[in-house]
Amino acid sequence: MKTVFLILLGVLASAWGQGCDNNYGAYLNALKDEVNTDDNKVNALESEFRDDFHTLVRKAFASSSDDASYCYLPDEDLKVDVYGPDGPMKDCQKCQTMTKNLRDKYFKSKDEVRKCLRAHFASAVREELEPCIQGKISNGYNFHVPPIPDFDEKTFSVINIVEEGVDYRIMARSRLDACRSANAAKYQNTKPIFDKGYPGIYAKHCQASKNAKAKAVSSGCSSRFAEVKGASCTCIDEKREDWHQRFAKIYQIVSNAQSASECGQKNQRRRGRVVGKNTNRLGRMYPQGSE
Repeated sequence: MKTVFLILLGVLASAWGQGCDNNYGAYLNALKDEVNTDDNKVNALESEFRDDFHTLVRKAFASSSDDASYCYLPDEDLKVDVYGPDGPMKDCQKCQTMTKNLRDKYFKSKDEVRKCLRAHFASAVREELEPCIQGKISNGYNFHVPPIPDFDEKTFSVINIVEEGVDYRIMARSRLDACRSANAAKYQNTKPIFDKGYPGIYAKHCQASKNAKAKAVSSGCSSRFAEVKGASCTCIDEKREDWHQRFAKIYQIVSNAQSASECGQKNQRRRGRVVGKNTNRLGRMYPQGSE
């Protein structure tokens, strides 16, 4: 799902201190325009998001089970049905059923329902990350993330490519977690390569970000840009496990959404009970104004 990548890219690459805050919304809107230029551009970006990750997997993981140094993930495993009997949930039939339903609720829903789900997911990510970032940068109380545009509004025609990119990531991260438990040495060799990436990865996405930044961000905001980028990376790492645990709870809302309006009502109530609660907890964990 490119939305996730671009939300994080937007947060990483576009925040600044007092006097620069107005640039943030302009940057995100410029980025949306960059990635939604036309169908060919959308296809190229989604294909890159899938294919570059595949290349990363091949650089980080071993293709042979005989490899003594790196975690094992051949292409035939990477490309299996991650929700089926050969995927990471092969020992849990109920889990397979639940995740298949969740996948279908998004990828096979009408476009208006997917748009609704993306909007609420983006809002939840924004509410989660903002207080964490505020607590890690100077004058954090000045930093606010405005509503995030819908970067995926034109992905309907390439939804199969989007789904493949998501599936690859699920399988790779699942295999990396399994490797950590089975062989710590292989995990320690594999994870740094997986985390670091490689020169030129996601080049089209990065170029779109640079183009948007050139249009919306003044040179005087570069220092704040770098500070928030570092804080954002740290917060994303800290929140990853928390999000992982709570996706099971979000499933209930998604699986019961029969229309865009119902999706909106249920997600609104959900944010009040769960996301809001955790946002307040983050605010206490990272007091505003602290480094």
